[in-house]
Amino acid sequence: MTPLVRNLILTVLSIVLFTWVMIPPKTKLRLGKDLRGGVSLIYTVQINPGEDAKEVLGKTIEVIRERVDPNGLLEISIVAVGRDRLEITMPLPGPEVKALRAAVDHELADLAEHAISEGTFYSMMRMGPQERAVRMRELAGSDTRRLELLQSAAAASADVSGKREMYEAAVAAGAPEDEQLSLLTALTDASLAFDAAKAAVLRTSVPPDAVRRALVLSSHRPRLLDAKTRESIEFPSPREEALGRLRETHPEARERIDRVVAAHDAYMAKRTTLDDPQELIRLLKGAGVLSFRITVDPGWNPGEEVRLREELREKGPQNVRSSDMHWYKLNAIDKWHDNDLARAERMRADPRRFFSEMGYVVDEYDGEFYMLCWDTRTTRLTQSEGVWAVERASEAPDQFGKPAITFAMNPRGASLLGDLTKDHVQSKMAVLLDDQVYTAPTLQSAISRNGQITGNFSPEERSYIIRVL
Repeated sequence: MTPLVRNLILTVLSIVLFTWVMIPPKTKLRLGKDLRGGVSLIYTVQINPGEDAKEVLGKTIEVIRERVDPNGLLEISIVAVGRDRLEITMPLPGPEVKALRAAVDHELADLAEHAISEGTFYSMMRMGPQERAVRMRELAGSDTRRLELLQSAAAASADVSGKREMYEAAVAAGAPEDEQLSLLTALTDASLAFDAAKAAVLRTSVPPDAVRRALVLSSHRPRLLDAKTRESIEFPSPREEALGRLRETHPEARERIDRVVAAHDAYMAKRTTLDDPQELIRLLKGAGVLSFRITVDPGWNPGEEVRLREELREKGPQNVRSSDMHWYKLNAIDKWHDNDLARAERMRADPRRFFSEMGYVVDEYDGEFYMLCWDTRTTRLTQSEGVWAVERASEAPDQFGKPAITFAMNPRGASLLGDLTKDHVQSKMAVLLDDQVYTAPTLQSAISRNGQITGNFSPEERSYIIRVL
């Protein structure tokens, strides 16, 4: 074979190979910001006197990546520019991704359109027969099962009204006592049947916000090693658990929930960037803000604790009525059972009791867990109390030679942290990044300049907390 023929064959094979790799080009070739269109944001990073600018920029980039793109799935570039600036670049989504996102929004809008709240239900029951029939057909759409349930509820409502009129008429006429009792029993039975019919109707409706929150939960399935059998046990992801609860609570709405999930999964499979620059700006606000808060002890006020738990579960963490306490999300629930299978199973079986035994007030909202912390000037250290910082954090042995986490505050931080901790020795202090709780150790003594966090942490967990600090 002559060199010319050999080179020609190699050239043809190379062209075929590269063509095959790029087909289909719209999925194999990713257009950057310049070709697809996109945005660049320039941020100035405050470099304090005596700090290493390169080190500060590197740590800032790491924090931003963890917040904006923790799984490394998005085409977002973060690079240092000069001594104290960062350029954050993102391309805009293409037409296919926009269409898939529109499909998700359409399914969520369909959920909202067919949602039936308790207020809507009672309003419909008070309508005249013809108006109510029209409204029921609107809410049922093509769902014949839901229409049947609505019609059954309407019939049950009419039965309650009829039996109530009969009972009241008997009472007004002074009917015999046994006749009144019989009519009252019939009215009670009718009321119970109506309540059951109403519950069946409400189970067909699922709040769109609850589905939206479940969709964005972590899909990571934690795995733990059983110390006895040495077998690895896999647990459902937070996303799977939340969607499973929604399907169980709203069995009649499973088909609608599944349609939203399918549309969202199709969208996420193609998504390589954020939907809008404003979403990126929102994620960047407050990125990497550290704070310390004293946690609330279980049973400090049983009645108030019950109220705050109920409001969290019903309304969410932002709508709880309290001026001196707030709920803060646990960053990673699997960091709290020390990778111990028995503890993990106890936590899954009864999380409220599990955390109470550890000395925390923790409860669940839509598949995520929140810790109750104090929020007063004497029980927190946030940026509202002044400009302060953690100068360094590293691993070092504790007094017994076991691995621990040490950290050092800058002068202003040392003074503020000393004021916070001197009055809360033996209390638990949460370490938060962007208002998410990463750990909450017990204060063994007052801390000012230098602090140490001890505990049965794995190497990964120690590295995790050091990165936060």
